[in-house]
Amino acid sequence: MKKNNKESIEQYVYEEIKTAIFNRKIPVKMQLSEEQLAEAFAVSRTPIRSVLKKLQYEKLIHIHPNKGAFINLPSSKEIEEVRRVDYPVTGNEN
Repeated sequence: MKKNNKESIEQYVYEEIKTAIFNRKIPVKMQLSEEQLAEAFAVSRTPIRSVLKKLQYEKLIHIHPNKGAFINLPSSKEIEEVRRVDYPVTGNEN
């Protein structure tokens, strides 16, 4: 993969991992290994670390020290908040 600068590499990796999480291409509770992600994207671990920190800030993953990063399961409260945003007027869930 060739990108012009560090930011575009990080943005590309970020978008790809985030899309994979949302599309359930990465199973919930699966460990996200820095080494495996770096190898898969043909980048160093530095942009991977930055991306994982950003995803943790967004609460999509949780980083456990000395264990790795894992995809978060949304809480029932978070699911309900999304439902309210999706159906704010009618409450229709069809």
